Amino acid sequence: MQFQFFRTCPMIFSVIGLLLALSACREAPPPPIERIRAIKTVTVEERASGRIRKFSGVVEAADSSSISFEVAGNVREVRVDVGDKIKKGQVLARMDTRTFKLNVKGAEAGVGRAKVELADKRNDLDRFQRINKQDPGAVSQAALDNSQAAVDGAIKNVQFSKSQLKLAQRDLEKTVLRAPFDGVVATRHIDPFTEVARGQRLFDVYENTGMEVAISIPEDAIDKYPSIPVATLTSDGAVDAFLGAYEWFLQSHEVDG
Repeated sequence: MQFQFFRTCPMIFSVIGLLLALSACREAPPPPIERIRAIKTVTVEERASGRIRKFSGVVEAADSSSISFEVAGNVREVRVDVGDKIKKGQVLARMDTRTFKLNVKGAEAGVGRAKVELADKRNDLDRFQRINKQDPGAVSQAALDNSQAAVDGAIKNVQFSKSQLKLAQRDLEKTVLRAPFDGVVATRHIDPFTEVARGQRLFDVYENTGMEVAISIPEDAIDKYPSIPVATLTSDGAVDAFLGAYEWFLQSHEVDG
């Protein structure tokens, strides 16, 4: 009987081991290990000694210009607005040209009349000279001199009339306002169908040559600064960098205010 018990023990242990193995296979896998993210520490320190004096300033274009018509008249068309980029020679505005065209026609008529008058005076002078040549003394010297003076005056009148015509033509050309350079329209002071005077400011235009910062510093504070920082402004970031550098400058020199 004892011998039979020892023979069955290995079988019992085998069955128990198999059951334990199957139980282990059915257990859920262990949860994943959570990663601990690294944290960067920052030590907060007291600001540098010295007080900061704040001055108001303006960021503005290094080069700007006001644009206006060189003639007076009624504006019929405005082609640009604030913020528009413009190119040199681009049309910005136009005037009503009817009056200016009439002035050109009137000047042309004046040149024509002056030429006709000159032709008449020359004919008179040629006739006097011909008579005096055929019959010396038939025409007085005073009459010849007066006739020559009339021709000279008529020549000057033609020249004056031609100058008036050129001025009228130039004024007609000036009814078109063009951009004198590449830039950006900063302000606009005109609307269509508005009467404007010669030289009246219509647009403020900034050239594409960079920006500058104008800061007002009291006279009593200027002596405290051995130098003023210089920066080239190319964007909003550059403006921030400039102002930050200026703040550092004031701190480093411990300016009281």
